Amino acid sequence: MYEISAASVAIPTPVTLPAVVVTAASFAVIIAGAIDCNPAELPMIQEAYADLNKIVSSTAFEQQVLNAAFTETNGLTSQQVYDLIVSSSPITVGFTMFTGSFIQNHVTDTMGYEDPAHPDICFANRHFIQSKEVCGSLILHETMHVIGFAHLGVKDTSVPYTMNRIYDLVAQQLGI
Repeated sequence: MYEISAASVAIPTPVTLPAVVVTAASFAVIIAGAIDCNPAELPMIQEAYADLNKIVSSTAFEQQVLNAAFTETNGLTSQQVYDLIVSSSPITVGFTMFTGSFIQNHVTDTMGYEDPAHPDICFANRHFIQSKEVCGSLILHETMHVIGFAHLGVKDTSVPYTMNRIYDLVAQQLGI
């Protein structure tokens, strides 16, 4: 029979594991929610989401947002607008194509809209959305509504409309 004494047993040194660190996203991410469209439109919409994420995750996008002169920011600075986009990421935005009425297509030029009953869905008028570039820009515009920005006053400099111009500028810079 063997005897084991405390002196002959190696006691392992306790290891202190680091606390779990949860890091916020360091760039914006927009995830496609449910997509409702004609089968022929689906590849364009999927490409629009892919290109949109290349744009919003770029430093060029960050710089454009930081340098933008927004109105209707809910009291936020450009830095805080960017921080809100990043801290809200990933942002899930669904996409539904609709066929616009004569008035929507030829009088009010309704490219898309948000519906308070479905605040995380981008409703897009297929009369106007016929390229991935226009589609991606609209998704970014509607994403700004999802995170709380409106254009009730000066539309042109509101966060959603300024994002349309930022999308175009950054897409051009990135060669998208």
